[in-house]
Amino acid sequence: MVSVKRLKKFDMFKDLTESELEKVAPLGEERKYYKGEVIFEEGEKPEEIYLLEEGKVVSFVQLDIGPKSERINIIEEGDVFGLSALIGEAQKLTASAIAETNVKVITIKSKDLRRLFEREQKIGFIVMKNLNTIFWKRLKSARMHLISLISREEKFQQELF
Repeated sequence: MVSVKRLKKFDMFKDLTESELEKVAPLGEERKYYKGEVIFEEGEKPEEIYLLEEGKVVSFVQLDIGPKSERINIIEEGDVFGLSALIGEAQKLTASAIAETNVKVITIKSKDLRRLFEREQKIGFIVMKNLNTIFWKRLKSARMHLISLISREEKFQQELF
């Protein structure tokens, strides 16, 4: 169990009342990872979401061409990651995550959170609305990163010829 005060730091839980957060708090567990430690790997079955309280985490995807992997995101304090766990049982993680520094996270088992959302639909609606905003911002960031990679490749190709 984690405190309501700790959960309030995350945009995912923005707009939840104190009493609503008290229903989420028992689901959270604190976990620590050391610098360089793998938190999860792309392709694994997602079972938890992660709320980053301290440190930095790097997420990356495996590539079939070029370098072995590409960094796609730096996750910082206050961010939530591992959100594939909320999509459904048959999903796979779409990226890997490694602690860039020593980190402290709050983990919440996705099945427990989904059960809470079924019982407390208002909580589920608010959290999913907040996650929609988070996903939108990440999609925008990923789009900009992709444009940067394409521009870099085009510039490289022009220098060759």
